[in-house]
Amino acid sequence: MYFPFVLKELSKRKSRTLTNILTIVTVVIILLLVSGIMNAYSTAVYQPFESINSDLILQKSENTTKISNSQIRIPFGKSQFTQEEIQEISALDHVQSISSSLIIWNFNKKGFISIEGLKPNSEIYASRASQSYKGRFLTDDDEDKAVVEKHFAKFNHWVIGSNISLGDKSFEVVGTLGNDDNGQIFSSNVYLNVNDAQDLIVNKGFNQIYLKIDELSNEEELKLQIKNINENITIISSNSISATLSNTVNIFQKFQYIGIAIILFITVLILLKVNSLNILERRKDIAVMKTVGWTKKAITKQLLSEFIIQTI
Repeated sequence: MYFPFVLKELSKRKSRTLTNILTIVTVVIILLLVSGIMNAYSTAVYQPFESINSDLILQKSENTTKISNSQIRIPFGKSQFTQEEIQEISALDHVQSISSSLIIWNFNKKGFISIEGLKPNSEIYASRASQSYKGRFLTDDDEDKAVVEKHFAKFNHWVIGSNISLGDKSFEVVGTLGNDDNGQIFSSNVYLNVNDAQDLIVNKGFNQIYLKIDELSNEEELKLQIKNINENITIISSNSISATLSNTVNIFQKFQYIGIAIILFITVLILLKVNSLNILERRKDIAVMKTVGWTKKAITKQLLSEFIIQTI
């Protein structure tokens, strides 16, 4: 193969060379985007838990058809953990830390507000406090004080010092919370000290538990132990979220490989079409090569080599 001919073909026929380059670049970008989407999914399911420094979130379901008409209520279908259940869970192997909170809903004429009552000095309390955006977070001795998620505060035109009505009580906004966007799945609109939240529903219990475990490899074993305590406990983890979305992901992955195959096939066709035109354009060159003594075999080898190099 005579390399100077190859270099001249690449440099003199700029439009064809540019077409080849742009085609290859486009394919590479598409493949990188597809790969990036899958990698992003793989890491995204863990980020909400990292933002609250927990590995498992526990809720307790109950079979009920009764719907409360109260303005302040426990989320439908959820019940509170007994103190015995909380103690048994905290004593399980592989549990490093446990935090309890109270999730309640407030319905009024203006809409819906999700509220979380936090127990001072708990792990989830510390995680939320670290996300303070403006003002301050709740303190142990705060009464009738509230911290509001910053986007919700902006939507309702609430600022530090504003008074908000929850149930039949008024709370002063002392700060806003800048929840990491990755952790919005577990965020509430308003945060109160747990005593204030419990007073709103006249109940001293907890209905959400956050667990930090020693190793994620022990997750399944711990789930079985929790189910033995009460089979109505719902366990939420990154793996459970991933499993819920697995059907969608499997479909995406199947079409991903089909899509990649189609893209590569179309790319090869484009490159073959573009470079096959080279044979027609080189008719005069072929005639000259024959005139100066090139054999048919040498000409075929040269053109085939150029074709392969330019296509690759």
